[in-house]
Amino acid sequence: MEAFFGTWQLVSTENLDQYMEALGVSPAMRKYFSNMKTTLIFSQDGDYIVLKFKMHEADNRSQTKRFKLGEEFEENTLDFRTCRAVYYLDEGKLVHVQKWDGKKVTVISEIQDRKLISVRTNKHFML
Repeated sequence: MEAFFGTWQLVSTENLDQYMEALGVSPAMRKYFSNMKTTLIFSQDGDYIVLKFKMHEADNRSQTKRFKLGEEFEENTLDFRTCRAVYYLDEGKLVHVQKWDGKKVTVISEIQDRKLISVRTNKHFML
């Protein structure tokens, strides 16, 4: 997990609009999220991982998640869903699974060439 600790700047979001459309996110909110310049900050607080999302610098909006690896928790998402979520490590990759209303999505993040790469796996995205 130590490799993830630090500050990461979002530089691209492939297929984000299609993903949000499938979730039922409004066109206006999809445009807002697509234009965000998000910064992710991973840190540790005792047994907890702390993940802070900092959005547009202009509106100073942020969200913080505290979780223990492997333990399910209630997550409020940036697109205003409430779901059950769990983070765990799998062969050096950080896996994030969300479940809500009979749906499930998995995001797998890994460090490649000093970059944090996150991919939503469509095989788990069931709407």
